[in-house]
Amino acid sequence: VLFGTWVYFTRDTERTQKNISGFILKIPYVGDIVKKNILITTCKLLALLLESGVPLVDGIVLLKEIINFYPYRISFKHIAKDLEGGESFLIALAKYPQLYNRKFITLIGVGEETNQLFHMLQKVGDELTTELEYKFKFIGNIIEPVLILLVGALVALILVSMYLPMFKLSGIMA
Repeated sequence: VLFGTWVYFTRDTERTQKNISGFILKIPYVGDIVKKNILITTCKLLALLLESGVPLVDGIVLLKEIINFYPYRISFKHIAKDLEGGESFLIALAKYPQLYNRKFITLIGVGEETNQLFHMLQKVGDELTTELEYKFKFIGNIIEPVLILLVGALVALILVSMYLPMFKLSGIMA
């Protein structure tokens, strides 16, 4: 309770955001899902912004304001600075291999070099969405039998606790 209260009151500090997000990303299955979800959001929003005529640098700055997960917000800030300095989007993304996987960086680089960044962002976003849906189906398939067993055990516990006193009562009367 004290830890939860401390986190609640210090949630806006950079140190707390950095520690909590670092912890979340290190959780084996959850960290991968969080990364994929943020990459999907990034791809779809950036593709939408590019399609509507917003320059890439301005789109990255807007993403920094939209996506609040600390490591990605900081990476967007640095990527925007790198892009303003004349660096390519590929090189700016490659500086964060812990956040953006090699496949994502390569596909974005291909889209940038062929001047089809909008189409590549849509394609990568759709592919990541498919992967994330598969992961959720997999989790659902694992959790479903466990939940059925837990509900069954709970029902059995309730039935035993209800009928056990009746059986003891009938033994006393006899």
